[in-house]
Amino acid sequence: MLAAAPAFAQEPPVVQSGEDGRQAASLTVYNNNLGLVRETRRVTLPAGASVLRYADVAQQIRPETVYIRDAQDAAAFTVLEQNYKYDLLTPSRLLELYVERDLSLVRVNPATGDEEVVEATLLSTGSAPSGGGGYGYGYGYGYASYVDPYSAVYRTGEGITWGDVGRPVFPDVPPNFVSRPTLEWLLESPRGGARTVETTYLTWGLSWSADYVLVLTEDEKAGDLAGWVTLRNDAGLTLRNARLQL
Repeated sequence: MLAAAPAFAQEPPVVQSGEDGRQAASLTVYNNNLGLVRETRRVTLPAGASVLRYADVAQQIRPETVYIRDAQDAAAFTVLEQNYKYDLLTPSRLLELYVERDLSLVRVNPATGDEEVVEATLLSTGSAPSGGGGYGYGYGYGYASYVDPYSAVYRTGEGITWGDVGRPVFPDVPPNFVSRPTLEWLLESPRGGARTVETTYLTWGLSWSADYVLVLTEDEKAGDLAGWVTLRNDAGLTLRNARLQL
């Protein structure tokens, strides 16, 4: 199905939300590598369109299960788009993020052994991008990929070149790089103000098991039973002071 994407005259403001804004959290862990996360955070949304960047979620989140709402007012905002973003900072990913941007190429002069710096524009990595997510109807996944640096295409003062042209040097990390697992929503709010936002989602990587020890008395007519629960967290998520249910 096709849907008409909303058009905005300018980029909507970005509202950042991290672990420090979390008010409460609860975690239900099943014993089949699955868990249900529910948390509330306090955020301030402007009137109109805005982007809510919701960091510190599980790395193994199932984005199709995410649900967000205002805990006090169901009409407080409308969700227009949703993305899940998470990038690993690798040389390959930096090359992908720097397409059509300026960088430097450091070459070694074979005759003198001295390093020479050449300013260049990266035109293409020569490989299919790994993804990383953008606005759209669906989800953007960032995952590690490999880009062959010899396949990258550059524009220099000498013209278009590729191959063994030097070691690329990046001036900084692009602003669209997402270093932590982040949910991102494009929201439309009829009015601005502070909101209590509740999110729920399923994530892989959580499981638990129980072990029991029975110690009998000498006459074996009574005993003490001790039980321990082992919780395994491979979801890439830290929830402090969370209510836990197994």
